[in-house]
Amino acid sequence: MIDYTYKLSILVPVYNVEQYLERCLESVFSQTDERCEVILVDDGSTDNSGQICDRYQLKYPSQCRVYHKENQGAYPTRNYALDRANGEYLWFIDPDDYIEPKSIESLRLIIAENNNPDIIIAAYRRCTDTWTGEIENQEQSPHIVSGEEYLVEGYFKIGYLWNHIYRHAFITQKNLRFNDKLYTQGDSLFNAYAYVVAKRIFLSDIVIYNYYQGNPNSTLARRDINHLLRGVDNSMIAELEMHQLCESQKGTAVYEPLSKRLALEVTGFFYSLYRFPIPISVVRNALKVYKEHGLYPVKRSDNRRANIFRTFANCKWLFLAVCQLQNLIYNGK
Repeated sequence: MIDYTYKLSILVPVYNVEQYLERCLESVFSQTDERCEVILVDDGSTDNSGQICDRYQLKYPSQCRVYHKENQGAYPTRNYALDRANGEYLWFIDPDDYIEPKSIESLRLIIAENNNPDIIIAAYRRCTDTWTGEIENQEQSPHIVSGEEYLVEGYFKIGYLWNHIYRHAFITQKNLRFNDKLYTQGDSLFNAYAYVVAKRIFLSDIVIYNYYQGNPNSTLARRDINHLLRGVDNSMIAELEMHQLCESQKGTAVYEPLSKRLALEVTGFFYSLYRFPIPISVVRNALKVYKEHGLYPVKRSDNRRANIFRTFANCKWLFLAVCQLQNLIYNGK
């Protein structure tokens, strides 16, 4: 039996976010106490992010630990933080986002009243500096489901990490880790593995998180060609691993919902090949690799709009022709 020092570990990977980091940390430390630890891992920042982390460690020495390391990316950094956590529960927070007041208190209450669930899934809002969206992912009747029920009943629509709180022993016993080769899409993949083996997931009505979408330097906002090509490689790594997970679940109740989720992600990947100026040789190679693994033609998902695009993407000659036209238009500018 592991003797955890803290009830909750808040794990924050930090890289070049000096403009947003203090807002994030103020939202956290305004509600922490001796039952919480905050682990900040500076992933080789070249701005003042590392110094900001050090300042908070000095201000909150009993609650805050800071590590500085060479740049490796968000998912190796999350694994690094995970290996150093001492809390009974783990909450991964992104440094350009911020949490809701009293969210830590609400989580403690859920843990105490629901016999230590493996995962807690909460609601959130999207926001920018001038706009706050509607509450998303809020369960109107909070209840416990198994991971199998969560998948079969169609809850797995968005696989964000930061609105999930994980029981540390569950993560350790099931040997759940982030794929170090990924720089996006690791959230969804990690959660898919977690859902397959989870016995008790609490679906809550509390709003705990503000997902900030105004950072122009975020991974999702960048559109330079090197970033796009890296994104293609990243998607292929994530989706081929998801395919392996699906195949490992053949004959079980979760095979079909996992396969439909994968089909949706593959459709999104092909949409990005169509939408952005990806070299046609790269598009051809992606089609070849996905066909070899049985992922092309793309299978149906539960999303109607995705299925409409899927019909177009599955017509190989037309899809390649339109992608080629997109390249000509882009390069002609």
